Amino acid sequence: FPDISLFNFNTCADLIDYLKDENQPLPDIIFLDQNMPGNDGNQCLQTLKKTARLLHVPIVIYSTGGNPVMIEKALASGAYKYAIKPDSMEEVKNNIERLLLEYEFHF
Repeated sequence: FPDISLFNFNTCADLIDYLKDENQPLPDIIFLDQNMPGNDGNQCLQTLKKTARLLHVPIVIYSTGGNPVMIEKALASGAYKYAIKPDSMEEVKNNIERLLLEYEFHF
């Protein structure tokens, strides 16, 4: 992959504050932790999907668990994918790389 910029936000509120600034470039993809501080990833996903400016941005929910009800809820709320966090950082990197290739990002 060419150079990729990665921005990390600790809470959904921090992410939303950043994304509300129309001077900031939109991300090509957003990864949300299902168990993020402040509110869960699905709540954040629902908030983001109500923002017209972000409707085309794919959002991936990452979680340590594969509860079928949570997965269905996330997908029904507009998540592009629901990914289970692997055990190692190398596997996390490989999963993210596969998701980027699958989505065919054109950097």
